[in-house]
Amino acid sequence: MTHRLNSVTISRDLAVKALNRIDKGLYAERALSEVLSETRVFEKDRSLTTEIVYGTVRWRMRLDSTIDKFLRYDGKLKSEIRNVLRIAFYQLFFLNRIPAHSIVHQAVAQAKNLFEGKFSGLVNAILRSALRNPEVYKSGPTGNAQSLSVYYSHPEWLVKNWLARFGAQQTVQILEFNNQRARLTLRVNCIKAHLTEVIKLFEKEGLVFDILCKDRGSLTVRWIGRPVTDLPGFKEGLFAIQDYASQMIAPILKAEPSNEILDVGGAPGGKAAHIAALVNNRARINLLDVSMDRLDEARKNLERLGINCVKIIHGDATQKSFILSLGEFDRILIDAPCSNLGVLRHNCDVKYRLNPNNLIKLAEKQLVMLSESAGALKKGGILVYCVCSTSCEETTQVIEKFLASNKNFVIYRIEPEEISHPNFLTQEGYLLTFPPVEQFPVDGFFAARIKRN
Repeated sequence: MTHRLNSVTISRDLAVKALNRIDKGLYAERALSEVLSETRVFEKDRSLTTEIVYGTVRWRMRLDSTIDKFLRYDGKLKSEIRNVLRIAFYQLFFLNRIPAHSIVHQAVAQAKNLFEGKFSGLVNAILRSALRNPEVYKSGPTGNAQSLSVYYSHPEWLVKNWLARFGAQQTVQILEFNNQRARLTLRVNCIKAHLTEVIKLFEKEGLVFDILCKDRGSLTVRWIGRPVTDLPGFKEGLFAIQDYASQMIAPILKAEPSNEILDVGGAPGGKAAHIAALVNNRARINLLDVSMDRLDEARKNLERLGINCVKIIHGDATQKSFILSLGEFDRILIDAPCSNLGVLRHNCDVKYRLNPNNLIKLAEKQLVMLSESAGALKKGGILVYCVCSTSCEETTQVIEKFLASNKNFVIYRIEPEEISHPNFLTQEGYLLTFPPVEQFPVDGFFAARIKRN
């Protein structure tokens, strides 16, 4: 197998293919998965391709701003050639182990290959000019919303929102956190394995990992350099991939083996599998989702994990008659579709697809889903509403509107001993893992626990 294609490394060649597909509308994860599946590559090439693609997407606004500073004409630059330059500048900014002259050579060669030499001179001129004037592209932000937006590659409306809520210092911390690479976090599946068993497997394989919480069987892997599915114990269902913030949701539902449980919006099944593990596969869990594709994924995940107490249901949770046809439940978990603002470390391209109107429309749908699903909760039953978002519209405002219209429901406060850090508990008794805590960096999740009187 060859590592170079017409003087361009295979990693760089695959990276530009993935970025071109992202520009045409594919999500970054899918685009990267497609190009890696189409070409057999060594582990180190896979790792570098992944680093370049996600890094370039993560810092796209800053990279584009730098390109535009050295572009000597006002014409629109083709997205394909812009991606060649984005990769080069990402390497100059963040991958110091690659010499600058090699970065320029690769970018020029790639332009020749892709465009029959038409843009190679332009690419060479822009990169050479940047190397002669490093102060232009190395200068930091001035502190205002527009400057922070461009430098940290977040939409300006979102930066303004955080500046108003948290102030300048904490906003910068949030922006820096979102641009970090998230470590792979997993939860040991206690139905099939014990923490020590998985630790021995990983140690034998030479994986570098940390134990987040022994009691919950939570590990974080620093680097794997391979598909997650190739990790030892994955195919056998010894663990589930799940961020630690998400792992805090199932326990606060307080499920018991005798319970009838409804998991609304539950595909691809991560939280349902966790609930099943907590009750030793003995409760009756109904996993409901509107997407057949995600339900198929959930079915595969649950089968791999050895979960046999979950019933898969296809349907729309915003339809009252459908929800009521399912019967009554002791516990309801609503994992509502949201903006994903809390998981930007994983889904770095989501921030470019959102605008304030999206949050309003999502909040309207979330409120309907919560209101209709709550009608199926038994008296004295417990409901948990959660989203992997940090916007006020999708979190506290949804709960406040629901409670204002449903007087027979009250907040069932989450207690400090139920969570992993005191900063994650709000005055109202909600779980909110945002803004991020430096000593305990997890995704941004919100959860409210409600009881029916």
